Amino acid sequence: MSETTYELRGPGVQITYRQGELSVDGDASYLQDRQFTGDGLEESAIGIGRLVTAVLVPVNRSGSEITLTLLLPDAAPEDGVGAQATGVAVITNQGDESTVRQHYEVRPLSGSVSS
Repeated sequence: MSETTYELRGPGVQITYRQGELSVDGDASYLQDRQFTGDGLEESAIGIGRLVTAVLVPVNRSGSEITLTLLLPDAAPEDGVGAQATGVAVITNQGDESTVRQHYEVRPLSGSVSS
């Protein structure tokens, strides 16, 4: 059985994901031509699918950090057969200089999942 591959795109972002590997390209400088593997990814199965998180901009002097979290559906496509899929990309800007410490930018994703 081959690995499941997600190829999804949304407003200003395109992702390719298979377990342990994430490729991102997008409109913001921190999204352009990025590759994440192994320890650069935090992956977990949850009741509504799979969460995949990567740090786009590590904590800087101002104490802020930017992360990308994907919510992807559970999928088990047959080998060589693709299926339509949707997901969500959440870009989180987290800092400690205001009352509200996280600000979210949510981008819907659609595309395909295959194996």
